[in-house]
Amino acid sequence: MRVVFRLGSRIVKSGSDSCRIITQYTMYPMGQIFKYDSIYVPSAKIDTICHDVCQIYVSSGYGTIYPTNYGSSCVSRGGIYGATALQDMATAFLSLKNTNVVVASPIDTVSALNTGSRIGSRFVDKDGWVQTDFPYQSVFYIDLQRATLPAQSSIDSKCKGVQFCTGAASTSRLIANGAGSTVLTSSGDVNGDGFNEKEGAYIYQASAANTAHFKLTANGDTCRFYPAFRITNYTATSIPQYVYVDSVAKIRGYGFNAYVKPATNELVLQLNQKICSTADIYISFDQTLAVTMADFCATPGDGRVKLQWNTESEENNLGFYIYRRIPSNFLDSLSGVIDSSSALSDTADDPDAASLIKNKIIGFSDTVWYKVNNKIIYGATSGVSYGERKYVLFDNCVHNGVKYEYKIVSVDYKNNHSDYSKYAEAVPHRIVPQMFALRGNFPNPFRRLTCLKYELPIRTKVMINVYDIRGRLVRHLVKPDNTVKAGYYQVLWDCRDDRGSFMASGPYIYRLTAKGFVSSRVMILIK
Repeated sequence: MRVVFRLGSRIVKSGSDSCRIITQYTMYPMGQIFKYDSIYVPSAKIDTICHDVCQIYVSSGYGTIYPTNYGSSCVSRGGIYGATALQDMATAFLSLKNTNVVVASPIDTVSALNTGSRIGSRFVDKDGWVQTDFPYQSVFYIDLQRATLPAQSSIDSKCKGVQFCTGAASTSRLIANGAGSTVLTSSGDVNGDGFNEKEGAYIYQASAANTAHFKLTANGDTCRFYPAFRITNYTATSIPQYVYVDSVAKIRGYGFNAYVKPATNELVLQLNQKICSTADIYISFDQTLAVTMADFCATPGDGRVKLQWNTESEENNLGFYIYRRIPSNFLDSLSGVIDSSSALSDTADDPDAASLIKNKIIGFSDTVWYKVNNKIIYGATSGVSYGERKYVLFDNCVHNGVKYEYKIVSVDYKNNHSDYSKYAEAVPHRIVPQMFALRGNFPNPFRRLTCLKYELPIRTKVMINVYDIRGRLVRHLVKPDNTVKAGYYQVLWDCRDDRGSFMASGPYIYRLTAKGFVSSRVMILIK
């Protein structure tokens, strides 16, 4: 459990100078201690801050001391590891402020202290910080670790991670990712960045469903060691049913510790792990949680619609079905023009919706829901996921110029169906090139087969021929027998001539001829 130990108001004197101090220690079960000092009514201006802290008295065998000055110089940290007579530890000076000013780097010098039998981390001399506005607060951190604490880089990472010196944005610690929102004004948060230095906890406001979903930022050597969170607006009376980090379930007592404060509607939770890359964290009390949809949209294309949906969470979810229909009001709007529309012809580039109705290609029978995917699109493994999951499906059985409506249905392992309330709409349309083009073949060079692509902005007759390097005709790939509608096309050449014989290695020329356009390119056949 978390323990908060507060020392009441006391007077500290040094010669003729004095001040009043109130100190709070917040201690976590993983070994983290946050010391928060509030200093009032000093007898003189503060022009130098000197902290000689964490001096540990041992007789011998104190291991190795690291001031950890490498990397970013803005951090103030130190540590000891490999000790035999005391617990390994890492320390950091977190922040310093008065009522108006936050000092981004409160300590100028970081040094290891080794004088006789005293060892530890020593943070000294912040010169030129003359203050007249009181009180001010200073925050210090110590992390007691196991005897096999890794090398100095981990010590540096630990303290740097607590300070989070990397990144100038004060809101870069926590990023809301669905449910709930970050809290940047909590009491004890020295610099208003969402991390409460007095408690050593990140503050986040849960949603109305007692759910919190956010990302905790980390990057390489800026790790989060056993991060703690205080979730506000948590009205449940017991701990969360679900705690997931990057979709990996955490078990209480092993993966996390937590307790609830019903009087203040708060949840305090600490993860039993280090996080060295940005992590997606999901916390929820809901014991009946099924699929929580984040988004569902339809993107029109040429003769097809791209369907995309994201889920925030899935519980007992087997998978999804997508349904499609034509809205009845869309067909009703065409009733006045059906009689005057021309009959659909085989040569029409892009028949309109009225023509499709008149020729009975679409009709009012299409206004009922039709299942797009006969085979279910499976959800997360074992039906459980916490954190964002993305899905994509293409519907290729649609007509250009027709308005379609889509809905998504989730199915659980008991075959219960649940509709997502938000529908998606799309009107596929023909995509026509802006100009003639003959693209390079692929692959090139090639051995047995190559693909030639070309684009037509208008209806026209097309001819594509292959010639050898001397200009002799080798193969008629596309003959100008019929008019071709505008669009994107491709044709394959199998290295044979018009008689079916394989051609020899060497360069060949392919040429496209259309209405007012001629273009040639070179390709290389190798054996």
